[in-house]
Amino acid sequence: MLYRITRAELVRLDQSEGVPGRRYRRLWAEAVPEQGEPLREVTYIADGDERDGDPSLRYITLPREGARAHGLPEHYLRILDQVRPAS
Repeated sequence: MLYRITRAELVRLDQSEGVPGRRYRRLWAEAVPEQGEPLREVTYIADGDERDGDPSLRYITLPREGARAHGLPEHYLRILDQVRPAS
């Protein structure tokens, strides 16, 4: 799932997720939809150790709602639902 956001929304998302900082960093990539032109996309990636932290409730809610809205498989929904948001 991709969401089109403005630069101001990206800055706000960076702030809510602690970027730049010790929690996450941006990872830029290219998404290729089934139909249409390739799109530049950004996601956040953690280093994978205990101090990385959990995503904010706001952040994890976006893919959860998007996955349900687009009818993704139940096993994928369960994986998203198991992600514990930061306190």
